[in-house]
Amino acid sequence: MTTFEITSSILSFIGVSAIIFAARQININRKQLFLSTITKCIDDFRNCGELKRQTDNSLTINRYIDLTNEELFYFQHKYIPDDISKEWIDGMIDFIPITDRGQKILNEEHCIKYIADNRSTLFHSFPRIQNAFEVGESYDFKLIFSMDEKGRKERMRERKKLIDEIQKNIKQFDWFH
Repeated sequence: MTTFEITSSILSFIGVSAIIFAARQININRKQLFLSTITKCIDDFRNCGELKRQTDNSLTINRYIDLTNEELFYFQHKYIPDDISKEWIDGMIDFIPITDRGQKILNEEHCIKYIADNRSTLFHSFPRIQNAFEVGESYDFKLIFSMDEKGRKERMRERKKLIDEIQKNIKQFDWFH
């Protein structure tokens, strides 16, 4: 083997090693971003206060809406893993009004009443939320919010379909169009 061949082999090995190291670092940095974003969102959610259908405290509502918009942004730009996005959307559908394309609320008995009654004002600055929770498909909302343990699998299937459409809406959202 000539000196040139040996040098070339060593440089090739160093190049491949550098690429592997860089790829590993990118993966580690991405996981750190996920973790810090998730931690921040969990802390912010805890600071919202207790949320239930009758919540009418404007500070609590505004914090929750702002957090929801922020989380949807993170979902859209993949700052949070897909499986966690789905889990968080599953929680959101218990609070946020879901409308059809005609703006009729489909989950009126199961969302925060204050948000449902004031959604045009509350969502005026948050079109991402309105877009995400406006669905075109038909869903069995009675089943989605059922507490019947016998229909648990069907309930989960129906919720998953709804979550998938909401997630698709989030990914397709374009603020500037």
